Amino acid sequence: MIVMIRHAYQTSRYLRDQRGIETVEWLLIAALIVAMAVVVYPGELQPALQKAIAFISGKITAIK
Repeated sequence: MIVMIRHAYQTSRYLRDQRGIETVEWLLIAALIVAMAVVVYPGELQPALQKAIAFISGKITAIK
């Protein structure tokens, strides 16, 4: 229990610090980018990525 309280206190101190706020902002931006990728990937992004991977694989195979 004391460890949890200490951890919560350290987290609150970190969030009050400007670097902590900036870190949280970057984490939120990263989470938003990941969420958008998860939404877009199955529909539009997946075929384009598969085509690009097949193209690159073909070029690598041709080199051998």
